[in-house]
Amino acid sequence: LGGVVVVGRGSNFILGSRRGFHIRFVCPLERRVHNLITYKSITEEEAREYIRESDQHRSHFVKEVFDANIDDPLHYDLVINTDGKRVRDVVREILQQLDTT
Repeated sequence: LGGVVVVGRGSNFILGSRRGFHIRFVCPLERRVHNLITYKSITEEEAREYIRESDQHRSHFVKEVFDANIDDPLHYDLVINTDGKRVRDVVREILQQLDTT
């Protein structure tokens, strides 16, 4: 019906390319490691392992369930690199894109 945000691995594949505005958020590994160390109070080694396992699980899930490559940018309407960006600036980018569609 519209007016909702669906968050979840594979939601873009479930809804299809004609329904919704599909966004992929990316960030360099070193920033992701730093963020996990800061917000979860874990070691660098634990952060790297967590990210590796999480990325592998997500990639495998999308491949197995949807027979797709999660990293293919053609599955998304917008890919945003969040490195060094404030949440409000990312939201502003998304809203600007929605205004042009």
